[in-house]
Amino acid sequence: MVAIENDLQGQSRQMTLAFPPTSLVEGDGAADAAALPLAEVPVGARVRVTAVLGGKHLLRRLGDLGVRVGAEMAVINRRGDGVLVRARGPVVALGGGVARKVLVLRLEA
Repeated sequence: MVAIENDLQGQSRQMTLAFPPTSLVEGDGAADAAALPLAEVPVGARVRVTAVLGGKHLLRRLGDLGVRVGAEMAVINRRGDGVLVRARGPVVALGGGVARKVLVLRLEA
């Protein structure tokens, strides 16, 4: 928790924020200790999405692509932090910024 005080034109307001903001995290948190960003997973690995660290627009966009909490995917290719994954049929390309926000668990081969 972080408390932030803001003094605008003599008005003092205080906000308390929890990190990570719970409204921006989707997932159960049960396996967060072993979870790693999708950007760090090697080619050929099978993974299960455990959390997505992002706002509602990112969650909706990824969900439309089949990348949602509980989904199993295979990493097809990587370039830098960007990845190609097969999720729910089609191959999906995710840039490095998005791939770092998708937390996954590696599945046994």
